[in-house]
Amino acid sequence: MKTIVKMRFVLIIIPFMLLQVSCNQHGATREISYNAEEVIKCLNCDVKDLQFEEADMLFQDMEIVKLETSNSCLIGTIEQIEVVDNDIFIFDNHKNIFRFSKKDGTFLNKIGFEGQGPGEYIGIRGFSINKKLNVISVVCISKMAIITYDFQGNHISSQKVPAEVFGDISYAVYTQDGSMFINNHMYLEPFVAYISFNPDNKKTQDIFTYEFFGQRDYMMSFSTHPIAEFEDGLHFIMPVEHVVYEYKRGNIRAQYEIEIPWKLVDREQVAKNENPLFVGATLVAMNTNTFSGFNAIFQTKNKMLLNFTDPQAKQSFILIDKETKEGTYYHYSTHPYGKNPFFKVLSCTEEYFISELHPNMMNMMYSWMFSSEKIKDVKNKVLQDALNQMSVEDNPYLIFYKQ
Repeated sequence: MKTIVKMRFVLIIIPFMLLQVSCNQHGATREISYNAEEVIKCLNCDVKDLQFEEADMLFQDMEIVKLETSNSCLIGTIEQIEVVDNDIFIFDNHKNIFRFSKKDGTFLNKIGFEGQGPGEYIGIRGFSINKKLNVISVVCISKMAIITYDFQGNHISSQKVPAEVFGDISYAVYTQDGSMFINNHMYLEPFVAYISFNPDNKKTQDIFTYEFFGQRDYMMSFSTHPIAEFEDGLHFIMPVEHVVYEYKRGNIRAQYEIEIPWKLVDREQVAKNENPLFVGATLVAMNTNTFSGFNAIFQTKNKMLLNFTDPQAKQSFILIDKETKEGTYYHYSTHPYGKNPFFKVLSCTEEYFISELHPNMMNMMYSWMFSSEKIKDVKNKVLQDALNQMSVEDNPYLIFYKQ
């Protein structure tokens, strides 16, 4: 049972009280009960030896967008991708935000610039898009301000915000009412996991706590994509769990408990492990053949997808049908030779899941395949054409998988 404490618009839910329950008919162990309102049934948790198939042929429609490469838009490591209509926005490890055309990958403009001047930023950790207003915002840590731009990169406004709300920010999205829903870094007091902040009335709501995992002399994010939007609300996840939570109009509930094919990893062992959580949870899970929790969530109109690392350290995911409330586990494709290889998802829209094809990464992983002879063996014509064009100096290519 969850413990709920309410004080001055503050809601802290401690989501790690354990309750042992029996196995379901597919053999999936549900070790934790969060009083979730619905259960996502696992369709392949009884697969012999849990050797899931690679996700070949899941999506028949693959579209590849080659992003323009020039000195004005050289992309480092992609940290965030968002797509609005025909616009692609990319945030990289050099703290640049680029806008490209989804139609043909043409570079359109940068969003803002680093600096201390008016409308400039330093120390941003990503961006948020208000789709109602068609504006893009960043939280400038050095100025403690939300800086807002139009899609052409023109500065619109800068609004001071409280450091206690935004100082630990890792990822944020706008809600339907214009509030910001913020995911914080771990290991920092006061250990608040999520915050809802209304820029108009400055009202805040603290949601969940990381306190179980303790304090350290550094901070880290447990997820690159902990929040997924849907029609009129948000879904979000917590570390080392198998529950999807819903946030809608200020209300929070544990909506889905997802059946998992292994027991959940011992959370106390993870908390005591000296490594950062994303490493420590995986190592403990590998040593005990257990489940380390979901580490990213995405959803289209009809599907939900959650990433995780399996006990053999393979990049994996569950794909859920939102209508039937059933899901199937898969390993991501590890090579380009399947008919429709499905690479690790980094973003999504209502229609598409989005992956990256990075020339440098492909060159390191598959240096042998850049020969024309090897590329001929790639069965997917769209992917084959992209690989034939690809140069290691190119910007990343984006793959759009349509359901």
